[in-house]
Amino acid sequence: MAVKTITITVEAYNALSRAKHPHESFSETVRRLAEHSVPLSEFAGAWEGAPKDRLQEIERFLEASGRLGWSQLKRRAGRKPAA
Repeated sequence: MAVKTITITVEAYNALSRAKHPHESFSETVRRLAEHSVPLSEFAGAWEGAPKDRLQEIERFLEASGRLGWSQLKRRAGRKPAA
């Protein structure tokens, strides 16, 4: 099998490592994540007409996403963290 070597930041490596499932290679993780990507253009106008307070709530959530772990984010979003 042919391979390629890439350079990524420590932050990108840590994010990839968190997304990696047990017994999954990093290559498998990258393929899994890349297959599920959606172009941003698919979301254009999705929040048009949303109430201002709801948009502010979403903005606070997105700002927190850079500081919180997945379990905390899921709790804030109303989703039960995986066991």
